[in-house]
Amino acid sequence: MVVKALYFLYFAAIGGFSYYLFIYYNQIGLSSTQIGILSSVGPLMGMLAGPLWGWVSDRFSITRPLFIFAAAAVMGLAYLLSATVLFSRIMFLTILMSFFTSPLMTLLDSTTLVMLGKRSDLYGQQRLWGSAGFILTSYFFGQFLQAHGMRWIFPGYITIMGLYLLISFGLPLQRPKAAVSSINKGIFQLLKQRSWALFSASMFVMAIGMNSIIVFLAVYMVRLGGSPGLVGTVGALGALVEIPFMYAGSWLIRRFGSRTLLFIGYIGYFLRLVVYSVMRVPGWALFGAATNGISYSFMQTSSVAFVAEITPAHWKGTAMGLYNATFSLGGMINGVVNGALLDAIGGGMYAVNAGFLLVATLLLSFTSSKVGRSSSDLMEKPVIVG
Repeated sequence: MVVKALYFLYFAAIGGFSYYLFIYYNQIGLSSTQIGILSSVGPLMGMLAGPLWGWVSDRFSITRPLFIFAAAAVMGLAYLLSATVLFSRIMFLTILMSFFTSPLMTLLDSTTLVMLGKRSDLYGQQRLWGSAGFILTSYFFGQFLQAHGMRWIFPGYITIMGLYLLISFGLPLQRPKAAVSSINKGIFQLLKQRSWALFSASMFVMAIGMNSIIVFLAVYMVRLGGSPGLVGTVGALGALVEIPFMYAGSWLIRRFGSRTLLFIGYIGYFLRLVVYSVMRVPGWALFGAATNGISYSFMQTSSVAFVAEITPAHWKGTAMGLYNATFSLGGMINGVVNGALLDAIGGGMYAVNAGFLLVATLLLSFTSSKVGRSSSDLMEKPVIVG
């Protein structure tokens, strides 16, 4: 139950904090361009820190201390962030927070994959608990924020991360040791694989479009007249429709393959972006959220399974770090480009990002669905994650 509880709390924190943070920035007077810069500086640090944290976990075979240290650090930084409205200070604290939040998902995913062994297709059944946490906070906390003000995102986040820290003590102190050399060698060995390189390129382009939803949809809805309560309802609906797809992910991956589900996920995101590009009433966002099952769920579960398929066992942490760094790089470009586009052309920004999804789909089509496993992967035995 430890891994499931950590997914629950991690995404509960996102639902109650990150989901509303950009609305808070909008309320304190930051422009879309400034919000875009903040959303890009964070991923830039995550891009650099994600592989580093993953390599440290692989190299020294440690798990629990990294979780505890990172969770404690982000709690303190969130408190400091609540005490300033100056853009320069917010940006500095965002950089620091991104350095310490990047391992939370990287290490949680890599730990889950190690525990699952060859059954990486079961990842979705662990990850669906994150969707449950997101629903709880994005909807109910959204109603609370609408009544009491956006500044409550900070004590809420600190409380949830405090619980995350406590639950982290239930993780194994160490992981099985593996022969790992340098971080650069690990990344180079991964990217030498044609499937890994093409997959990373497609995920990078896809992440630009995906992050335009994560970062700017709530801001755009508020500018169209939407309330924080409606924003929370959209987020909760999106997470709710994820759950059955996450639960069925194992069967779907075995039946159709991770690459096929990735294609479906990309197409789902393309359709969502088309909806948002013509949205003139904030309530239309509910229709986009209703497709989250075939967009986000398929993309998330199948991409993690695909990473596991093409990665040797002793590079799981580094691989998930590289995977999350690719997302962060896409998020960085999203912040720089889409913040300015939102100020300039409004919802037309989403039409541009729909084009990015078409490019990502084309790149994915060149990857191979017949990827080999290392002998160490073939010898792995699944560990039941409680």
